[in-house]
Amino acid sequence: MTRILICGTYSSGSSALKDLLSEYASISVLAGEFNDFRRNGLIGDHISGKIGDDYESRIEPFIKNNFASLFAYYPIKTENYLKYIFTSSPLRYLHHNSSLKYKRGEILRKSRDKIASSSSFEDRVLCGVQWLEELVEMYIKDNQYIIFDQPIFFNQHKNIWPKVFYPYKLLIVIRDPRDQVSDLIRRKKIFFDIETPTRGLLEVYGEDILGAIKYEMDTNFSRMKNALKLQQRLGSDNVLIIKFEDLVFDYNKMKYKVEKFINIDSENHIHKLKHFDPKIGKKNVGIHKKFLSKYMEDLNFKEPLELYSQIS
Repeated sequence: MTRILICGTYSSGSSALKDLLSEYASISVLAGEFNDFRRNGLIGDHISGKIGDDYESRIEPFIKNNFASLFAYYPIKTENYLKYIFTSSPLRYLHHNSSLKYKRGEILRKSRDKIASSSSFEDRVLCGVQWLEELVEMYIKDNQYIIFDQPIFFNQHKNIWPKVFYPYKLLIVIRDPRDQVSDLIRRKKIFFDIETPTRGLLEVYGEDILGAIKYEMDTNFSRMKNALKLQQRLGSDNVLIIKFEDLVFDYNKMKYKVEKFINIDSENHIHKLKHFDPKIGKKNVGIHKKFLSKYMEDLNFKEPLELYSQIS
């Protein structure tokens, strides 16, 4: 089964590509962003050998926060809370233990223990391969493809994830860096990344919105460069970089390009425009004219825009 890895440079419109591919009959989508491998202290770090006295595993907190909460099966809403109360019988625990979320957490624990007892890097990688195969088998049994949304970071675990996710096709969506920053401003997330518990990045960039914008500009620039390095290292047969603007303004051409890249027949596209409508996406192009106009005198997008223009 081919693993379709969809990544973006943060607020770049990669969800549009995920929505498009979810319209194909033989492509399944693993719901939500796939953090199990890439986040700090999780599978990728365990395989790399990073876990130790000075760097702790985060698997137990991750399971607790994502898979094993009291309301893992019933989202916290009034009607679901009542449903939970009225179904609180001994049989509920059997029901909970059979849930996919519970099993997913148990697979993580089992893989963590196997990795810890492995004597070599190759053995740890093999444990990662087995972990992902078990996870895929649990969710998907018949389809030819499965989508993982944001499963990796471009400059981390570079010698690990291609082996763990094999066979894979990596699709990276990039966007005009001015619009990328503007989208964060519009969604009130411009301070989301720069704010840390120690606020150390504010010491570097400053505490106002200009500092947050410059931080996002620098980070996005690095992500684009690292995406290009990945494509150069792994080859264009395995890594495809797509511009969001091309996807919405040249929909048919880009759709064919994606189909050819992942080797799927266009006849498989049976739910056209059900989840992704390029007409809606077009409205998100050029939004920097509204959200960045009052900051442009203090910003310099020259280098990011030059790099962006070179990518085709």
